[in-house]
Amino acid sequence: MYAITKSAISNSYLDLAPYLVMGGYYSSKTDFIRQQIKWFDDYHNPVITDNYGNISRFAFRDPDLIDRQLQEISVYLNTSQYMPDLTVSHEFFNILASTRWDLDMIDDAYESGKIEFPIQARMMQEEVLATSGYAPKDLRLLNLLTRRDKGEFGQIHLILIFYQYNKVYEHLIKMIQTVRPDLPIHTVNGHSKDTLRKPHDDESVYLVQYEAGGVVQRT
Repeated sequence: MYAITKSAISNSYLDLAPYLVMGGYYSSKTDFIRQQIKWFDDYHNPVITDNYGNISRFAFRDPDLIDRQLQEISVYLNTSQYMPDLTVSHEFFNILASTRWDLDMIDDAYESGKIEFPIQARMMQEEVLATSGYAPKDLRLLNLLTRRDKGEFGQIHLILIFYQYNKVYEHLIKMIQTVRPDLPIHTVNGHSKDTLRKPHDDESVYLVQYEAGGVVQRT
């Protein structure tokens, strides 16, 4: 059996666990985590980073074994000739001081027993992260749309936006429909599965939900 993925490089072995399960090396992702993950945070989530926030193979108990297992089921193909023109840019947004304060208050409430279960604290923190810092990200998106309208991206027209939380999706839909009601919006998530293909128009915006593969350790 061979597992085929479009991602030549994943964030960590944790992202590849489903393929190892399909290969028969583990009975489930939970079994993989139980056998291979060394560290967990206070909410029992796998920690796959070092103290500097970098993803580390040494967060796993036997990375050499995982490498051998992956090698047995992997086939590597060079598909670079099929890639369309792509414009990539990176911008980092700092967590606001008020947001960090809210996160710390939830930590304190959990440690003091005011919040009973870890999952409750985690959901509250996700709510804070999902609803904070919209303004700079909205401006960044509007800037991309303006630059696209001016033709700065050449033949590139489609814009893909990856998000994690449902509240972020709700915000994006409302914002785009308010400022640019002319734009076709396509959705790919657990509730709506528009086919991810080149549409008939060139002005589409795709909203694609993803699920993070691990937890970044906060220091």
